[in-house]
Formats: sequence, C-alpha cells, structure tokens
Amino acid sequence: MAAGPEPFNQARTSGNSVLPDPFVLYSSEAYPKSMESVLRLCEYMWLHSGQFKMSLQRVVRYFLTKVEIRTYIKEGKEPLLRLFE
Repeated sequence: MAAGPEPFNQARTSGNSVLPDPFVLYSSEAYPKSMESVLRLCEYMWLHSGQFKMSLQRVVRYFLTKVEIRTYIKEGKEPLLRLFE
C-alpha cells in the first residue's frame, strides 16, 4: 500500500496508479474527537451563524417553560426567580 493524502492514507494500488480507498469518508475524519473541540465548534457556530443561533434559541425556549427552585431559604429564592422571569 502506498501512502496518499489525508484522509485517504489507505490507498489501493492498481498497476502504476494509486487510487484512494472509496470506503474512507472524509466526514469521518473531520468530526470533533474530544468534548473540548465539540464545545469550541458550537461556540464558533453560535458566534458566526445567525441561523444556528436562532435555531438553538428556539429549541431552548421550547423546552424551558417554568423554572422551579426548591430551597428552604426564602431570601435566596427571590433573586433567582426574578432572574428567570
């Protein structure tokens, strides 16, 4: 096997020509491999794509209806309730 360009490093040889492996997908090589890189990608998309930002806001708005805070201290509960109104 001859080495080819990334991500087609698993090339098949056929006579004198080197062909990339048709079953190697570039998309499987380009996805984030750690949680940190996933969060960085999300931050980038949030800051640079208005459609992505609006769709995430709509998803959060759909699931976030009423915040329920359970605490025994009444003084600590009031500022949090005002924050989420």
